[in-house]
Amino acid sequence: MADSSTPNTSPQAAVSPDTKPRSAGTPFDSQRPGVDIILRSSDRVDFYMHKFVLSLASPIFESTFIIPQPQTADDGPPVVDLPEDSPTLESILRLCNPVPPPTFTRIADIRRVWEAALKYEMDGVRAGVLVFLDSFLDKDPLGVFALGCRANREDLCQAAATRLLHHSLRSIQSDELRYLSAYSYSKLAEWHARCCDAAAEVTTKRYWFASNGVLSLWEARCQCTNCWLPDHTPSQNRWYACQFVWDYLRRAQGILESSPRSAAITSEDVIGSSDIWYPCTCSSITCGTRYRHYEWERRTIPMILGQNVDRAVSEVRVAVKTISCV
Repeated sequence: MADSSTPNTSPQAAVSPDTKPRSAGTPFDSQRPGVDIILRSSDRVDFYMHKFVLSLASPIFESTFIIPQPQTADDGPPVVDLPEDSPTLESILRLCNPVPPPTFTRIADIRRVWEAALKYEMDGVRAGVLVFLDSFLDKDPLGVFALGCRANREDLCQAAATRLLHHSLRSIQSDELRYLSAYSYSKLAEWHARCCDAAAEVTTKRYWFASNGVLSLWEARCQCTNCWLPDHTPSQNRWYACQFVWDYLRRAQGILESSPRSAAITSEDVIGSSDIWYPCTCSSITCGTRYRHYEWERRTIPMILGQNVDRAVSEVRVAVKTISCV
């Protein structure tokens, strides 16, 4: 699902060509020994570099340096003007020099570095900058997916798509969505919908049921119509359960239809309090479910359901390889 197009980077603030250039900070300032080239960013920041290092990192720079560069008025190193802004250029240079790596607070900054590295054919920088996407998987999985598609990185696409199962795809947004093709997004939405269907379907199946204090196979444990109700879902076996069990399954089904993961249905808000799992409405004196708390069942049923939901969704993930780049 890779998008082969390369959109323009976000517009940068215009800087007057008359603005006096300023030196970059350490380790790219003018104090470095052996400096023989200056890279000047679009916002007039000078990075003092070594041609040899840049030539190893980029064949584009290597071919550029074959052409004699004009000397500066003060007999300093020649200057090469670049269209990238100083934060982008500094990140690129940190990734191809033996200095501390850059830090990123936005996916947009990673994207700009990746796009520049693509332009300058800096394969090491392109691969290196994508490592930083891992820290954005929880904050912006859709953004990670978008850049993963453009970079043809199946592992990033899969990781981001899996994180997106924690959300309703209809509600999650990302500024990076503008760089994702309609085709790629449609394949993601298709896979997400299939995961939702697989997860929600588990609530209608009974293969994971087991008899316990609130679930009974073949017969109700009380003849009243308040505490033991039959299952209305077609099944090979006939199950009876307390009303709050069927209510919980309906709540879980509704949630899984948009958020197909176990964590979405095992929270206290979804399961319900202990008071809800307490069948005290029975009119029969002989009913064995009267005046009992079913805390074990309240924990176990959602846990087992969640395990089967995750298993069903994982099978969709393995089967639908088109979620990754093509």
